[in-house]
Amino acid sequence: MENEIINDFICVKCQGKLFRSEQKLCCSSCMSEFIINNGIIDFRGNRQSYYFNPVSTTDMDTLIKQMEESNWSQTVRSFIKYVGPKSPDSWIDNLVVDSRYAWKIFLNSNENKSLLDIGCGLGNLVSNLAPHFGQVYAMDLTYKRLQFTQKRSSIFNTSDDIRFIAGGDQKYLPFPDHSVDCVTLSGVLEWVGEGDTALYNSGSKLRRIWYMLANYFGESSPRNIQIAFLKEIKRILKEDGQLFVGIENRLNYEYFINRPDHHSNLKYGSLMPRFIANLYSIFAKHQPYRTFTYSIPGYRKLFAEAGFDSLEFIGLFDGYSFLRKMLPFAETGKTWQPSKPRSLKKKISSNKYFVPAYGIVASSAKRKSTSLHDRIFNAIAQKMREDASSNFTVRNYIVTNKEKLVMNCNIAAKDVVVKIPLNEASLFAQQKNKELLIKMAGLSVSPDFVCQVEEEGLQGFVEEEIKGNPISSLFLPQSKTSLKNLYQDIGELLGKLNPPESIISEEKFEFSGDIYKRVVERPLKTLFAVLEDKGLHDYLHGYFSENLKGKYIGSGVYHGDLSVSNIIVTPNGSYQLIDWEGGMENGIPILDAINFIGSSYRYTNTRASMRDTINMLIGDDFKESEEWQFLAKQYEYWEIDLDLHKGLVYLNWLSSVSHLLPFSLRFNEKNINKFIYDVVAEMK
Repeated sequence: MENEIINDFICVKCQGKLFRSEQKLCCSSCMSEFIINNGIIDFRGNRQSYYFNPVSTTDMDTLIKQMEESNWSQTVRSFIKYVGPKSPDSWIDNLVVDSRYAWKIFLNSNENKSLLDIGCGLGNLVSNLAPHFGQVYAMDLTYKRLQFTQKRSSIFNTSDDIRFIAGGDQKYLPFPDHSVDCVTLSGVLEWVGEGDTALYNSGSKLRRIWYMLANYFGESSPRNIQIAFLKEIKRILKEDGQLFVGIENRLNYEYFINRPDHHSNLKYGSLMPRFIANLYSIFAKHQPYRTFTYSIPGYRKLFAEAGFDSLEFIGLFDGYSFLRKMLPFAETGKTWQPSKPRSLKKKISSNKYFVPAYGIVASSAKRKSTSLHDRIFNAIAQKMREDASSNFTVRNYIVTNKEKLVMNCNIAAKDVVVKIPLNEASLFAQQKNKELLIKMAGLSVSPDFVCQVEEEGLQGFVEEEIKGNPISSLFLPQSKTSLKNLYQDIGELLGKLNPPESIISEEKFEFSGDIYKRVVERPLKTLFAVLEDKGLHDYLHGYFSENLKGKYIGSGVYHGDLSVSNIIVTPNGSYQLIDWEGGMENGIPILDAINFIGSSYRYTNTRASMRDTINMLIGDDFKESEEWQFLAKQYEYWEIDLDLHKGLVYLNWLSSVSHLLPFSLRFNEKNINKFIYDVVAEMK
């Protein structure tokens, strides 16, 4: 509506009220105007040309257009191509890995609250957190990245209320006092202290050096810029609001053993006194040292000066990027009882002063927690025992490469594992795991499924915790278990899944119809939803049709990932199977035996590729091994012709690849070549 007062935003120059006039917002006090272009409000000041992105503006335009015409996997692979071969894994993590935001469970999110992500970049955080908030604001100073985020949100967040703001370089943030519930800064606060770098890149060499030294003091010092920025965030936060900061630890243990500082790329730069680090950077990099990070005491002082009285620290491994483990540094007691690290290196690396990075939850005052984390556990406790008084303790927080958060806990006096899927692919996998665990109940080969809860769009799957060690421990030199006995034990375990009386042998079972569709055609469909390659499509369909379709193979209970990490040896010596995400009640059990041999080979030959493993399994030398004797007995058990071995090895490969594709594999062209095209080249 023309000349309508806008209550959601204020003027970034004078904090005056704004009213809408055509495609712009106008300040009623200083008369400044802010353009609205295709849904993006432009609050930027003098840094209109600021561009922080590894891809050129022209290529970004191409990518944004491509998002309308191609599937998401192709868009991401194109982005990685534009970046170049230097760090594809890092950008895949930045762009698409959902589990890097597992820390969101520590926020007080719900559908009635608002979120502002400052420095939203390419939109991965916004896409992940938007479903847990009622209103989301995505802000970035690089306009092209904001356009990318907007297009991405139109694909993946169609039911979420997201507004897009170009800005961050003005005196004020464009929000009224106490109007936002949560602000996130993931990998941003350290860069805030850089300020405007134009002064360091123009003029004579002597003048540039003078600015690099002089701007290290007073209001223009990196620390004071950071404090001013944090104060501005505190202004817009509600009284009970939260600020989450993902940032490196200045005393990261890796910095002591030759790892360069993450931002300046200076060895030992983070550990030096600031003034010395600045001189070092000017001399070595011809740039000032302004990307300040801190230790826990340093962060406490920094945030206290900005008015944040309450800080909660979460240790992040390997950092806020490539997140694989979280350590909340709270007092041990009701909710957090960490397991004690065994080695000296782990003791140092998990010490709160030396972890790689922190997730910091900052607020104005201590208050009763209403975090998503606690609400999930309270719901589980109530489901497990109606009279439970929400008592729970957590021993670890592990983030897996299949996009799930796994927590070993004690809830209602029972040791359990809680799994929280962090995207749709992981949710589908956990639902399958739940179904198979329920069906396996009574066989004494897998954990019991306990319950499932949902809070603010996150599902929690709870199962019995199996005590023991992965079977890989039996491969260690000090193990007294012989390979012959080990394979005999695995054979007995597989026999429990499919005892002789459950196998119908009166009629030969042909590998066709519905089971062929589920075991062959569905994985191929998953593969070619990612790869548009008609030649490969026709070849693989033809290969499996010619070599396996219509043959007698035998069907039964199939685990789907029988590996050395998914078989647990309990203290009494029995074996238990965990992680049934790829399983089927009516699948091809011989594939489990093949997969176990391949997994054992990769565990003992750490540099072996998937192609190497397959070549080992189908090579002539393999038939002289203990492994082949084990596998031959499985073929005999299922009455399968040994001539089908090669085709079944490739079928196991197809199954493995199809389980990886819904996750990060589909975005990584290098790994697609290694896991798929290199293997197919050997098939032909």
